[in-house]
Amino acid sequence: MVYHFFSKWKETESEVFSIRKELVDIERHYKLRITLWERIWRSRSEHELDFHSAKKLLKLYRAAKHIELYETVIEKLRKISSIGLLNAQEVTQFYDLSVRLLEKATEENQRANAVLQEIIAGKLPEAASLYAIQDLLKDESEFFKIEDEKFKKAEETFLLKKEPGPRLGTYQPIVRAIMSGDVVFKDKSLWVGSKSIQGLTVVHNKLILKGDHYTSLQNARWIQGDVYVKPSRQDPYSYFVERGKLGGVNQRSVQKLLGISAAEAVVGLEIEIFPEQLYIRVQPHLPIKFAIANLEPNQVRKVVQKATAVAA
Repeated sequence: MVYHFFSKWKETESEVFSIRKELVDIERHYKLRITLWERIWRSRSEHELDFHSAKKLLKLYRAAKHIELYETVIEKLRKISSIGLLNAQEVTQFYDLSVRLLEKATEENQRANAVLQEIIAGKLPEAASLYAIQDLLKDESEFFKIEDEKFKKAEETFLLKKEPGPRLGTYQPIVRAIMSGDVVFKDKSLWVGSKSIQGLTVVHNKLILKGDHYTSLQNARWIQGDVYVKPSRQDPYSYFVERGKLGGVNQRSVQKLLGISAAEAVVGLEIEIFPEQLYIRVQPHLPIKFAIANLEPNQVRKVVQKATAVAA
């Protein structure tokens, strides 16, 4: 079973348990914050200050309703062990996700208060301050399924959202790939046609991926030491390819296949992620490529292959 956490939990109710209202309100509050930030972002690009939006947004952050909502969800989840078809492990997984989002929301609140007070005082905020808020909201955005097209335009404008792998063609979210039938869930594995996706396992509603990351030799050594592939500000995805599928392939061929500038070395990691974070690219007769949105250091479980030089 692989599903969107928020969508599933909005549908999951009993006579004594429901968090549907809280989740709907969390999404509504997120939409309102993004809409106001987009107006501020647009006015800043014109070297102007949107005092009205800043005051309205500061009022929202001071009320901290979104933080209160996450706290309510966490408290309700703490009191149940299972519900309907969802077992204890799935409850724990959504609890962990809610804690992660609460931590992000709390940091966002602190940063936003400082930036908005600057704007109201007549000072144009520095781009770096807004980037930090964007990064926190980007992470939250991965877990919502909001179909409002007008809102999506505002979201894309403020969060500078981009699809993974622009030079390689289309990646698709793993949940969408499963819903469309391009990928099939069977025996705790995900399959494309008659072949299972190598290194990818489903554990209740989280994904364990063992993947290879190609880069420069120095960067591969850093990744091995840090046990982390850090996404960049320009591209919030960490990229992997199926384990071992490019063994014996030379650097130039790997670069061409993956659309990367350096393939001097490969390092293998095992990561544990939420399904909303995983995007895949499937091409006939080629290894499957993975893009992980907003990978956190604590989601990397271990190094499964030390930095190894690739043949020139």
